[in-house]
Amino acid sequence: MAVRSRASQVSGVYGTPYQWQGPVLVPQKERGVRYDDPAITWTLARQLVRTLYGCTLVALEAELAA
Repeated sequence: MAVRSRASQVSGVYGTPYQWQGPVLVPQKERGVRYDDPAITWTLARQLVRTLYGCTLVALEAELAA
């Protein structure tokens, strides 16, 4: 199976957020962080996160045969 999307938008990043603990920044668990999340300021990004809209599942066998 594959996913066909009518539209998409880059909505955040996947990476390591850091949090102040006293005078130092401490890494937190890796996770997805949206651009509207305040944690984005102290996040070391590894990948972009894209939101997909208007999705349809497509059987790969049908696409390859066409």
